[in-house]
Amino acid sequence: MCKFLTNKKAEKNKKNRTSPAKNRENLRKSMQEIPFSLPATSSFVVIKGSARNKERILGAISRSVSVYKPTVVGGFLYFAVKIKDKAKTFAICDNLCYNIDIYWEIGLKFWLMTAVSRIGLPIGALICICVAMVLSNFIWKIEVVGNLQISDTVIQSLLKENNICVGMRKNIDLNGLAGSLNALDGVEDTVVKIVGTTLKIEVVESVAFQPPNVIPSTQIVSNFDGVVTKIVVRSGTAAVKIGDVVRRGDLIIKGEFVNQAGETVPVIADGEAYGEIAYSEHKVVSTVVVSPVTVSKKRLTSIRLFGIRIGARLPSGYQTVATTKKLWLIPIKITTYDCKKIEMVEQKVSLDDQKTQFVKEIALKYGVVDGTTEINSVALAENIYRLNCYVRATVRLTE
Repeated sequence: MCKFLTNKKAEKNKKNRTSPAKNRENLRKSMQEIPFSLPATSSFVVIKGSARNKERILGAISRSVSVYKPTVVGGFLYFAVKIKDKAKTFAICDNLCYNIDIYWEIGLKFWLMTAVSRIGLPIGALICICVAMVLSNFIWKIEVVGNLQISDTVIQSLLKENNICVGMRKNIDLNGLAGSLNALDGVEDTVVKIVGTTLKIEVVESVAFQPPNVIPSTQIVSNFDGVVTKIVVRSGTAAVKIGDVVRRGDLIIKGEFVNQAGETVPVIADGEAYGEIAYSEHKVVSTVVVSPVTVSKKRLTSIRLFGIRIGARLPSGYQTVATTKKLWLIPIKITTYDCKKIEMVEQKVSLDDQKTQFVKEIALKYGVVDGTTEINSVALAENIYRLNCYVRATVRLTE
């Protein structure tokens, strides 16, 4: 009965012992417990068991197989046998009802198996290095800087004519490309260089000719028909006085003054004048207006890799706004499209709101400082009205 139970337990222990993961864990935990080392030229099984009856068990095993480094540590017996004698050693222990708790393998075979089990990491690293080296021979990004007046579309068209695009090899005639870019109107000079996997184009645009400063007008005129109520002169001579009636274009401030010697000296006219005006404005409006309304929205995403676009097609009849992101170190562009379908829909607008808006427009047009505006409406047809606005106000006559 003891032999049967021992054999059953031994079979269970054998299943655990043959697990490589268990071997590595036992090896890690037992390295500090074993006080001896074995040569790496051969493969061994290190056995751990109870130190009781150690002379009896070692004597029985040593009659059939070679026993190495028998040692007692912490109440446990450690000894090693060659890997080829493992089955025989276990059979002897089972016959003697000797309980073997754990064992681990060490030696050339063990280290080779460990190295083979972990070979995927260096192989993966080697593959990544090879792929990176191959990809580094191509252009994965084209960067254009310095072009404020010349559009990107013009430069992209020139690059296309020279068969330059993302994904091509680095064997580019940089001097020839710079010469083609310099031939564009508005380009003073161009620097073309390759930085890593990026083709960088620095554009220096020609400076537009700036005419010399023009001396400002030497007189100030009225912009409205009205009666002068206030005039301020900082430089020059007033051509009108308070209470004068002026027309649009009449002289308000002359660009000259008379010195103490009675001489007329030209200067730059500076100042402003205010006056009362009376105007009428008319406008035809409709209380039914047609305005754009968003009736449908969609968001689509596409991926561009090596010049190939992958993703859903853009729907027709939609207004589209695209947002593109580039992944770091990977030649992939992800573009998100926000699509809106807009239809013209009739909407009603209050007549009072239209009157209020018209008054604001009149006040802004004439620069009303103080005064009143009167407005009325006349129905011309269904939903069509004529707005009549009368302005009586004090405004600034000059700019």
